[in-house]
Amino acid sequence: TERVVEMWTAERARVEAGAEQLAQMAAALLDPDRPAATGSDADLFRTLREALARDFDARHGGYGGRPKFPPHTDLLLLLEDDPTGWIADAEREQAHRTLDAMAAGGIHDHVGGGFHRYSTDERWLLPHFEKMLYDNALLAQAYARAHARDPRPGHRRVVERLFDWVERDLRRPGGGYASSLDADTEGEEGLTYTWTRAELGAVLPAADLDLFCELHGVRAEGNFLDEATGRRSGRNVLHRPRPVAEVAAAHGLAPADLEARAARWIAALREARARRAQPALDEKVIAGWNGLLLSGLAHAGRAFGEPAWIARARALADFLLERCRRPDGTLLRFPRGSGPELVGFCEDHVHVAHGLLDLEEATGEPAYGAAAAALARRLVAGFGDAAAGGFFTADATAHEALFARTKEAWDSPIPSDNGAAAHLCLRVYARDRDPALKAAADATLDLYRGVMAHPHMVRGVAALLRAVRARAALADQDPSAAGHGDLHRAHEALTVDVFQERAEVRPGEAVALLVRLGIRPGWHLAAPGDPAGGAPVALALAPHSPARIVGAGPAWPAPERRALGAGPAAWVYAGPVDVRLAVAFPADAPHGPRRVPLRLRVAPCTDAGTCLAPIELELDLTLRLGPEPGPRRHAALWR
Repeated sequence: TERVVEMWTAERARVEAGAEQLAQMAAALLDPDRPAATGSDADLFRTLREALARDFDARHGGYGGRPKFPPHTDLLLLLEDDPTGWIADAEREQAHRTLDAMAAGGIHDHVGGGFHRYSTDERWLLPHFEKMLYDNALLAQAYARAHARDPRPGHRRVVERLFDWVERDLRRPGGGYASSLDADTEGEEGLTYTWTRAELGAVLPAADLDLFCELHGVRAEGNFLDEATGRRSGRNVLHRPRPVAEVAAAHGLAPADLEARAARWIAALREARARRAQPALDEKVIAGWNGLLLSGLAHAGRAFGEPAWIARARALADFLLERCRRPDGTLLRFPRGSGPELVGFCEDHVHVAHGLLDLEEATGEPAYGAAAAALARRLVAGFGDAAAGGFFTADATAHEALFARTKEAWDSPIPSDNGAAAHLCLRVYARDRDPALKAAADATLDLYRGVMAHPHMVRGVAALLRAVRARAALADQDPSAAGHGDLHRAHEALTVDVFQERAEVRPGEAVALLVRLGIRPGWHLAAPGDPAGGAPVALALAPHSPARIVGAGPAWPAPERRALGAGPAAWVYAGPVDVRLAVAFPADAPHGPRRVPLRLRVAPCTDAGTCLAPIELELDLTLRLGPEPGPRRHAALWR
């Protein structure tokens, strides 16, 4: 202690310099370099589909080996509406098979309802028994989305039991829902949830015991292996190793009759289990996790036509707005009166706001959407990084200052802050057309584009990909909202996106192109024909290309007249610029892929009058010549 005081007194400057160096090192570790990326939004999804195919467990469902976690955000990405067509039936079937396997497995609590945290094996049989609110909230939404797309009889039963468990075990007297239940009871993993055959026989009618055990995979020696030792414990995790129709047929029963009998057996076991010692409850009511549940209730109520779930969603939304907000609109992490008032983090803002938007869509009540929009604007103001893009985990002023403010982009275990935030901004932009929200979403997706394009990272950023697709769907309604084109280039002064009307045409037929120049604030480009603003921008095909530009050439929009420093006024471009043209190959060109070598020559200038040396950007597109034209892309751009 004396030495510390001595150093602080005599060598304070050196100590402070060392502390600053440590802080910079910590910041660098927490914000590593991200890989660069080019290519279109469709290319990102092509990379994702390849990764999903590589990792999918065709035998057991899910992705990877053991331990196996519910792939919540992947499921939502695969099952939600996809106007882009970037997700195929093969990937959607992966999601359905995973949900079916989880519903049949031991990770699903067949007695009490809901799902355990993860499976320690690859078959979804042997769970780690902790039960989390966020897992179940996200899975409720996934099963609801699956039902809306491809209804199956088991979906409603899974969701009903899940919500019954949430209401029975997690609802708090003051409102809202608790965070989790422990895995252990009296120091033993899964003791509350597992059964010996003798324990089952003490509850069920003797005449039904064998049929129950056959349906639920019960063995006399037990099927549960201790997670720590791997030894068989003599206890059983209930699951359904065979389809109910198959078991029913083997006993001459109708599947519906067997399900009705199973429901009575399960009700009796639930009563018996309630008399056992119970795992400890984490009573914290976390705003963001309750926001996830709000989304689950809203989606399920809408998908299954269940007004009781919509009523619960309204009650939860009202609780969050009344008890987790200060009068000035500040969102809190925990309800007022439940402990220290801690301002909500990024995840609280995004998940509560998404839940409110989902409820607005389910009920048509705009007050919930207006509350979501207010949270989205607070999110941008308090958590947004205006300089680099993206969203910080903590607010700059409301939370304690640390070495470095972190940004979360990985979906582990819930949708990432940045993916959910970008998606939220786009949803509210579609509702209110606030350009600041669209800009924040675009900057976030640009920041993490390289991660989304990386074949070994793409599986961890499904929430960001949901936002990419939402932006593309929005662009089909509003061409100005389009994201990255089929080719994307970035420069310090501008971005360039090229959109193709089609990727395949007949030889001799023209394909329309749109080249979008996104000019960054403080920069401009001189319009063709007016060198007063600098070297004029030009767009052409590379020399000696067999392709040709059809018609009068690139169609440039009208420029604006602008005074530049002390020089004369000039015609310039200083905002988004859409240049339209069409190209074609000769009618006798052979079928196959062909390169379209567009060249953009620019010399960006600052508004203060400093110009960069002219550069030429290569915009090489691929166009396939074939016997029939391919489907149209980016339909809104060609209206």
